[in-house]
Amino acid sequence: MWAIFSRDGALLVAFRDDCGRYNPAEMADRTLAAEFADSPGAFVAEACREHEKPLGNCGPCDERINCPSCRWPVAICPAHR
Repeated sequence: MWAIFSRDGALLVAFRDDCGRYNPAEMADRTLAAEFADSPGAFVAEACREHEKPLGNCGPCDERINCPSCRWPVAICPAHR
């Protein structure tokens, strides 16, 4: 999932790739240029589906990725559920 986020990281619009018929990153880029050009600091990033934050800045997901007991994204250990 790709999304447009505000400067402070709030999700504004999400584009899911569930149907496989379009490129969600490209759609987010086009929408940012067309609809959010007047929103200072708005940006496009891959989004965490569970926490709706930029994937590169999602604390709970970072913990799961770095946990030796989790097999993220396939499985999550009991401590991180």
